[in-house]
Amino acid sequence: MTCVALFGVSTHLSVGERLDREHLVDIAGHGFDAVEVFAVRDHFDYHDRRAIIALAEWLDDTRLRFHSMHAPIA
Repeated sequence: MTCVALFGVSTHLSVGERLDREHLVDIAGHGFDAVEVFAVRDHFDYHDRRAIIALAEWLDDTRLRFHSMHAPIA
């Protein structure tokens, strides 16, 4: 088994804003390899299929690895 070290961050840093591609561009630009998406509907609407598809495209564009989805807290 190969162990790969990832340098990741949570989108909770921008939880007061709607998550968009530019957030991931900024995260990747700071050298991060992976991201945890914070699942608050005002930040990332995990019930919206279009939002999920867009997130997958942004991750591919930025070469970020999806590490986890932080479950809703409320």
